[in-house]
Amino acid sequence: MNFAPVIIKVAIDGNIIISGNEADVNSNQSNVAFSITFLEDKEALDFIKNFRKAKRQIAIHDGIGAKTHLFTARGSTKAGEVLEKCLTE
Repeated sequence: MNFAPVIIKVAIDGNIIISGNEADVNSNQSNVAFSITFLEDKEALDFIKNFRKAKRQIAIHDGIGAKTHLFTARGSTKAGEVLEKCLTE
């Protein structure tokens, strides 16, 4: 099921990294909604650089719900290294 596009925002340690990107909203067979946005090369690498350096918190406002999702930065360094490797090789 497809829904109307939403605007997605991402902040890492209080710094807005992605703001105003349009995202598509879908749901899977379990009726779990999710949003997808695409990042251009430089934008993706900037996001990963900041993601790897995250110390405290990653906040994502996906436009699906009213609240922003807050995540601890734990594991972001390792995950960021793997993402960067995928994009640069």
